Amino acid sequence: MNLWSTFKSLRLSALWPLIGICLKNPLYVIPTIKATKRCILICDALYGQNHHKNTAANAFRHALWNFLISRDCSSSSKDQVKVLRWTKDITDWHEKFSKNNRVEMAMDLHNNRVGRILFLENQDLSEHDLVSLLKKMADSSIKIQTEEEVTSANHKTLVHLKDYKPNERAVL
Repeated sequence: MNLWSTFKSLRLSALWPLIGICLKNPLYVIPTIKATKRCILICDALYGQNHHKNTAANAFRHALWNFLISRDCSSSSKDQVKVLRWTKDITDWHEKFSKNNRVEMAMDLHNNRVGRILFLENQDLSEHDLVSLLKKMADSSIKIQTEEEVTSANHKTLVHLKDYKPNERAVL
């Protein structure tokens, strides 16, 4: 993942809100970048390119991303409310400026929330145990088709739009 090329590809209309979010919480920027890189490395190793599609692997990635951002930013601040607000703001910003339709956005926002809830309930979880838990959750992820199905899904359940073939996963 090349953050610089991602940053350069942003439209100016997306850049200003990002700058505003980052200026409000500058101590969280570096931990967020580190968490994002770690998340992508884990997902690439486990799922190959499937986590870039709207599959259960993508649901896994969104939940993991939010958990890791919350965990890593907690090292800069013990104020959980502020950390979780940051995590929500930065990942909501990402969804707002991604090229997703309404159902895809609802799915991603839901899975982001699941990751933040997991963090609240399991802050001391090791990365290995977190990944194992999220893999189980991804394996039982619910396939949805509409925004209504997303909004009615349990906040401890991952959701996805498309299936993938397990043999398409990368080998560890």
